[in-house]
Amino acid sequence: MKILKENSNTAFLILPLIVLCMGQFGTSADNNFLAIGASAIISNLNANISDISLANSVYSLIAASFMIAGGLIAIVLKLKNTLRIGLVMISIGEFCLAFSPNITFFIWVGRVLTGLGASLLIPSVLGLVAAIYENKQRAIAFGFIGTATGIAKIFGMVVGGYIIDFFGFRFAFAILGFYFIIVLIMSIFIPQTSTENKKIRFDFIGTIIASLGLFLFVIGINKISVWGLITPIKPPFEFFGISPALLSILIGIILLTILIPIEKKIEEKHGSALLPKSFYSNPAVRNGLYGCAMVFGGLGAIIIVIDPFFMLVAGFSAGQTGIAVLPASIMMILFSMGVPKLFPDINRQLAIRIAYVSFIIGFILCGFGMEANGVNMLMYIGLSFCGAAMGILTSQADSVVANSVNKRDAQQSGGIQATTRNIGESIIIALLGMFLTFMLPLHYSNTIQKQPISEETKNFLHDKKFRFMSNQQFNSLISNQNPSDQSILKNAYISDRLHISKIAMFFAAFIAFLSLFGTSHIPKFHTKQE
Repeated sequence: MKILKENSNTAFLILPLIVLCMGQFGTSADNNFLAIGASAIISNLNANISDISLANSVYSLIAASFMIAGGLIAIVLKLKNTLRIGLVMISIGEFCLAFSPNITFFIWVGRVLTGLGASLLIPSVLGLVAAIYENKQRAIAFGFIGTATGIAKIFGMVVGGYIIDFFGFRFAFAILGFYFIIVLIMSIFIPQTSTENKKIRFDFIGTIIASLGLFLFVIGINKISVWGLITPIKPPFEFFGISPALLSILIGIILLTILIPIEKKIEEKHGSALLPKSFYSNPAVRNGLYGCAMVFGGLGAIIIVIDPFFMLVAGFSAGQTGIAVLPASIMMILFSMGVPKLFPDINRQLAIRIAYVSFIIGFILCGFGMEANGVNMLMYIGLSFCGAAMGILTSQADSVVANSVNKRDAQQSGGIQATTRNIGESIIIALLGMFLTFMLPLHYSNTIQKQPISEETKNFLHDKKFRFMSNQQFNSLISNQNPSDQSILKNAYISDRLHISKIAMFFAAFIAFLSLFGTSHIPKFHTKQE
């Protein structure tokens, strides 16, 4: 296993890293399979787009709620053991997805099991990187983990898209089930690691508060487009005339806030906690976690805005959409591998700032790359900048977090890093999704009131909410209206759809700009030990 030598006396272990990258690859491919296979799942399981949204939400909720706990479980049960448990659970989950008799089983059995498996698998992968590799080798290893995510993006969106197009979603998820079994077998190449000789106490109180707080926060964020932020749309209940989404978000924030003093007392008393003090008191760790959040935030922007634009506006198939986003995947791979290898002593603060600027440029170019019924070359250039940003952040942010704490906390940090990524993706998807869910119908409603159409058509449109959809879907909705009005309605919708999509991308650029203010405490250079 000791194949590649670095500029130290320690050999770089190749086989363990391959196995860890395979684990990261599988979880990323799973999410991409669900995104690209949405239409096939809807057709085969008699589902609808709300069911697919729920399937995404359930996975995100389970994973985000339990990943911090997964980081501590990995320390208590040992990282390698927890990795294997996660692999078994996620493999069973994939087979449940493949053989689902209906959408209810698909969501509440398959997606729940994959979410629970991921909440153990991903923190273990990141924790093992921190445990097995040190100094400059750690940055290189984290870069390869990021590369696995980029490759999974290619596989999930391109190969996965064509597998689903020709063989169906069941075959695709079954392949992933067997894949995780292979990774489980290959885990024999991962060395057993340990932190301290003394037994680590599991923090039940912190786990309950953190899981509940994260659950309420993430479900509130995810359900804004369905329940409404303040004014209720279709909520399960109302709270004094207000949407429960806002209430859920606020309670989640309150629970996560009171978690900090509770964890401080638990750590002082027992020497360990679900959320060690170093995770929230160290400004370098906080800044590093911002970077972790923006990695999946960038992926979230592609998933919620760009992928639907390719499929619904440009008319791309699942496989074609996967090919279209290749620039982001390729650049993510090149930069996540290349930066730590070619520039091992890079100024970390400068690198992360360059990544945020690359996001800003990329999102703006993607916005200008959108056209009324397709895309132009600026879209692909913009995706390249976004991919470069994700690659740089992947190679640096995880390393900043792991190298800013002691060794045991570094191994446990996989949970907080993974949770931060999921929260970052959820927030970006929720914020940008609001533009497509709320702003488009509102903007279109105002537009058509100014159009020279008949009163009969205006009455028909009065209570209609025209959300983001393809030209064909829109034509079907207005097919019974006055023929002379249909052309006006369609042209107005196409124009407003483009306008709101551009705004969503420019808003993503603004979020990336705000991230620049979270870089002041990132260490500029490596220590002598590194």
